[in-house]
Amino acid sequence: MRIIRSDASKLILYLISCFLLAALMTPWLYNAGTLLGEMTEDKSFNRIIDYVGEHARGAELPKYFKRCLLLAALLLLPPLIFALRLRNKPAPL
Repeated sequence: MRIIRSDASKLILYLISCFLLAALMTPWLYNAGTLLGEMTEDKSFNRIIDYVGEHARGAELPKYFKRCLLLAALLLLPPLIFALRLRNKPAPL
């Protein structure tokens, strides 16, 4: 398992994991967004939910994928930092 020890392979694994997690989350969040958009179209809840529902109603699938990709990158960032052993100490030269 020498390949997993290199930092470059950890970064490549991080990128692949981000895209896979975003691909898994996108359909769920897209369906939830369209459902919220349909619910706020008929009935008013409060200003915040109506605002989110209005924007979710007009959003396309690629926009949801981009946001899911950002969310996946944030969620997987702590394991990457831990795997790269980034600490307060500077790296030896």
